[in-house]
Amino acid sequence: MTEAPKTVAAFWDAARKAVPGLGEAYAVKRLGTSQDIAERLAALIVSGEKTGTFTLPWLHSRHPDWIPRAGQLVVYTDHNDVPQALIRQRAPIFMRYDQIGAAETACEGPGARDPNVWREIHWPYWTAQLKGYDLAPSPDMPVCVELFTLLYPKAS
Repeated sequence: MTEAPKTVAAFWDAARKAVPGLGEAYAVKRLGTSQDIAERLAALIVSGEKTGTFTLPWLHSRHPDWIPRAGQLVVYTDHNDVPQALIRQRAPIFMRYDQIGAAETACEGPGARDPNVWREIHWPYWTAQLKGYDLAPSPDMPVCVELFTLLYPKAS
């Protein structure tokens, strides 16, 4: 696979050439909590191993640009704002945290597909995120399962 362009605009132009009919609108979202994690997540997405992510509707209300929409195009970047992948979101699925099982975590990378491992990763992550809003995770909190399809770059 050739190296992807280093700016979002150049990446978008390359994606539009590679995937006809994308249109004009897209969102930009940063992967992971650090550069290292972003690189690992990007590799899983581009290889086709990771086909979804999870977000909290409690944070969607505070960050409207995080609200997932079926058909939305998203350019994922690393923490240096270098684009890594273009995905198309499928219809979001909303459920309670304590209802997340193997069917939902199947979209994760290989290391986080087990629901117990998924919980070990997400509970502390969301505890830290929610603390800044005077919220705390709970078993009945709403979770959004965001499944997606990789559009660009395709794994070689």
